[in-house]
Amino acid sequence: LDAASPADRKEAELKAIETWKRIAAIRPNDPALAVQVADACRHAALLSSPLSPSSGRGAGGEGSSPLLSTAEDFYREAIRRAPTAAEYHEYLGEFLHSIGRKYDAVAAWAKLAAPPGDSADNWHRLAEIYARFDFFEEAVAAGEKSLELRPDDFDYRISQIQWFLKQQDFEKAMTQLAHLDRLADDALLEERALQRRAEVTIAANRADDEIKKLQSGLESGAGS
Repeated sequence: LDAASPADRKEAELKAIETWKRIAAIRPNDPALAVQVADACRHAALLSSPLSPSSGRGAGGEGSSPLLSTAEDFYREAIRRAPTAAEYHEYLGEFLHSIGRKYDAVAAWAKLAAPPGDSADNWHRLAEIYARFDFFEEAVAAGEKSLELRPDDFDYRISQIQWFLKQQDFEKAMTQLAHLDRLADDALLEERALQRRAEVTIAANRADDEIKKLQSGLESGAGS
């Protein structure tokens, strides 16, 4: 592909795609080979025509690269080959997010915790993915699902506090602190619980200070 002239690039891309497809056909039930083809197409597309997230040239859309559409096809093929393996849903969502299809990415990730994969671990993994891409509302909702299934998981509670803080929902963050106190049954966990309590208190006080300053400024303006 690198050696192809602009006029020949499209033909070279199609030939490369056909060659890569043969890799996935070696073991038709192996999801890792499908991901290998998807990754190859994705990386070639980025080298050929780097995309910004807002470019609107998502896979399968008008004017989209055949490399990108093939990449999406094979990320989905990996899921077809291993529908209950969480990582392949994660890969598809990350790819869709990278080409600007954020809502499609959220929907793809959500299937990671769809039955029969709706375990506490998968809900928590889904929450972590959402948080990593700044979908904090979705992260909190997925985190609540994980806690419904495993309410006494100390680390799940820690994560939920962090996501509430990102949303500046200090009241809900405070409610999680009581659970940390309940679950801290050794010195190390007690220390971690106290650290989280300090973080929440500091963040909440800073927000209160900002609100007071704003209110004071408004009152001063009204009185002048």
